[in-house]
Amino acid sequence: MYSICLLNHIQLIFVFDGMTQPIKFHESISRLIQQSKENKKFFSKPSTVNELPITIFSGLKRSIKYLLLKYGFECVRAYAEADPVIIEKSVEVNAYGVVTSDSDFYLSKANIVFNTSNFIKLFLKVINERNHPNLKIYFKGIRTSDVISYFNFNKDFIPLFSCICGNDFTKSLSRKLRKRLNIVENINVINDVVNYFRKTEFTPITLLNFLQSTLSKNDFDLLKAALKQINRMCCITPPSIETIRKEEVSPLPPEKFPNCYYSFSITLSAISVASFPSLRCWDKFDSPAFVCSKIRSLLYSLVQPNSEVIEYFDNKSNDVRIGHSIKTGINVDGDLCHWLDLLKFPIKSIQLVQKWKDNCVEFWKIMTFITMKYIQIYSSDFSNFAFCVVTWYSLCSQYPNVYQPPEYRPKRKVDHRMPIHLFTYIHGISYHLLEIVIDRCDIDYHFVEQFYSPNLYTFSKIYDKSNTDTLFLRLDELCKNDEIFNEICDALNLKKN
Repeated sequence: MYSICLLNHIQLIFVFDGMTQPIKFHESISRLIQQSKENKKFFSKPSTVNELPITIFSGLKRSIKYLLLKYGFECVRAYAEADPVIIEKSVEVNAYGVVTSDSDFYLSKANIVFNTSNFIKLFLKVINERNHPNLKIYFKGIRTSDVISYFNFNKDFIPLFSCICGNDFTKSLSRKLRKRLNIVENINVINDVVNYFRKTEFTPITLLNFLQSTLSKNDFDLLKAALKQINRMCCITPPSIETIRKEEVSPLPPEKFPNCYYSFSITLSAISVASFPSLRCWDKFDSPAFVCSKIRSLLYSLVQPNSEVIEYFDNKSNDVRIGHSIKTGINVDGDLCHWLDLLKFPIKSIQLVQKWKDNCVEFWKIMTFITMKYIQIYSSDFSNFAFCVVTWYSLCSQYPNVYQPPEYRPKRKVDHRMPIHLFTYIHGISYHLLEIVIDRCDIDYHFVEQFYSPNLYTFSKIYDKSNTDTLFLRLDELCKNDEIFNEICDALNLKKN
């Protein structure tokens, strides 16, 4: 891809989101509520795995950034929302177009908008047929000026039009806005709103005043913040490029892995919404998001020391709309053992980790112990704990040779929800812990690889066949053949025959 871009004088610049903005809190919470409903619906009855909402695991996002940097593409990270930075960057370099699946860009100052899915399909065709003589492939895009011309109403209405139709900031508010303006909704909401603006006697200012008089203060504040963001997308009041560079863009360094500071788009999204919604089969299980609050508190201390962060997650008893306060400590840093001490690990466990590090034990083994010990400390009465330790360790050790099928088809009458829950639970906690240490330690590639393409199938397959007798036979066999696993079991107080 990079060589084809060079050959055809194409420059692709990738822009990543940063931390979730406060103005998106309501929208983020709304999305989390919907996601929680879908997950709980899935776990309320035996369903097929294909019905479970797809999760892109956090490590996959990291690996994409790493590969793009490795092969020479320019990558930048916005401090908050990537959308306005993309537009301002495209104006700065006079870009031919923007590749995105976000319809908000059709109202922006971008020149041409290319749909992401179509762009990738065509680019793959270019790669596959690059040696074909006289090959010509045309990328179909939409010119934003044509979209604005089609509307045929005052351009100053564009930001309000976007908010009333529903954008990234107002999806949860847009229906209320349309109701206030007596816009009768049919199948095509956009056409209904277009027709309203073509006929309205309001000016942009008088319409905004009218909405202020009919909305609550919180709703109007959200609308104002959203309008400010859309104004930037439309470049109606663009800030100077110097301001953008200094305050809003961080170049991603070309390292083995981007520094964890630049992956806050993943870990610090919990400032407004926890990274992992509750995925549980039994009510007595805590959600990974709730259990990982201690880890995230340490992460927040890097950028928001001595402050208070409000998170939203399902902690099995409260509604997700209720905010949970997390107090951050002083700005912390240090080696792995220092972080484990802050996480209240017993001194014997910390000494064991230090001994393994000094003896150059493979890091995935150390990380497996840390994950399981953390679960033992912060998630009491965890069923299937021995199964999780044995299976996760086995999966890590054989991962390079494991086949990853496209989907998991459990046998009839097998309730596959439990292994999915267990896998997601462990994966969530392990990745949060990994975020703390990933840039401070040497990590075995086979271990890191699991966070890019976790093998749910293998985990579920082992669970289907497991029973208490065979489980402890496997545990004993691992202990006899693997000295480190034997030490892990001793440190976790797992009984062996």
